Amino acid sequence: MKTNRRNRKNDREMKFLSFTCLFTLISVIVFFVGSLGLKAYNNSLSIKKQSMEEEILSTETQNDSLQVEIRQLASSDRVNQVAASNGMSYNQNSISTVSDGTTADGE
Repeated sequence: MKTNRRNRKNDREMKFLSFTCLFTLISVIVFFVGSLGLKAYNNSLSIKKQSMEEEILSTETQNDSLQVEIRQLASSDRVNQVAASNGMSYNQNSISTVSDGTTADGE
């Protein structure tokens, strides 16, 4: 009878040990697969970030060049030149300022 109890106890211990080893092995595999997946996802996010930063930089450069072009088109020399080509002249005495009747605080 004692050997029968020992055999059952040994069987339970062996089952528990095999379950523990299998669980540990599966946990390690899941950890490494998850780690690789997260690294790949992180790399893809880094690539997207870099492309967005390049796009932002390109847009900022375009905006800067357009601001320069706006300043050139709005310069008083150019306005005078366009006016002269259309038969107009710039006379400071004939300029009058019109306001809408409101004060600075909106009253």
